[in-house]
Amino acid sequence: MTCAPEALRRLIGRRFVETGGALGYTPALLLPRGALSPTEARRPRRSAGMFGRILDHHLLRPAAVLLLVLIAIQARAASDLTPKQLMRFGVEAARQGLWREAVSRWERAAKDDASNPRLRNNLAVAYESLGRFADADREYREARRLSPDSREIRDNQESFLQMHSEIKTPDAGAPAAAPPAAPPPPGGR
Repeated sequence: MTCAPEALRRLIGRRFVETGGALGYTPALLLPRGALSPTEARRPRRSAGMFGRILDHHLLRPAAVLLLVLIAIQARAASDLTPKQLMRFGVEAARQGLWREAVSRWERAAKDDASNPRLRNNLAVAYESLGRFADADREYREARRLSPDSREIRDNQESFLQMHSEIKTPDAGAPAAAPPAAPPPPGGR
């Protein structure tokens, strides 16, 4: 009856396992789902508490390591963005009215691509939207210096200067005015 073990295996399915050429069984596999084996039934049960088994010391350390690895991966991925990608993310943020996020992306991009006039123009528009007019003026001037023939940059700067007439840009040939001297401290020193 050499086919009997094969027939039993087909009848019972995965409850039987091969053990060194002999047919054996694992008692835990024969138990209904959720039932405790005699060994598990003798172990004292710990209270699961509010967070269940998450706070078990043998699970906490691997979970903490996994969390740190995921944070490191995210930080690395965020720092690996090219200026072009940062520019696109900034444009998308600006379209949604998220000017601070756009400024953050464009400032990071400007560190690597400082000679990009479109980037400087975008930064100027974002600074203007946030009320940072001195920064906007500086970026418009830099964008115009980098691309003097750009109609878009010129129109943006002229519009900015008309709306904010209190900002005086230095003439192209004149040196920038020095900041006003600080008033003397009280007491004459």
